[in-house]
Amino acid sequence: MKKITAKQLRTIIYVRETLQKFVDGKLEKFDAYGLVFDQLDARRITLTNICTIAESVGIDGDVIRMRRWQFIKMG
Repeated sequence: MKKITAKQLRTIIYVRETLQKFVDGKLEKFDAYGLVFDQLDARRITLTNICTIAESVGIDGDVIRMRRWQFIKMG
């Protein structure tokens, strides 16, 4: 198993908190996805990891993939 660095852990926590705020209604949909996908674009986290985190807060991983595709198209 690969060891997680402090920077990676901070990114994971940030993504989880961002998605949780969206689920709780404290953050708008596209604001939340934009913040999360910024981390992906910066290569701080993978899409697979984002999907796993999303599923832990109640968002289907396929929804994340669909939103990513929409963000790329809007680009």
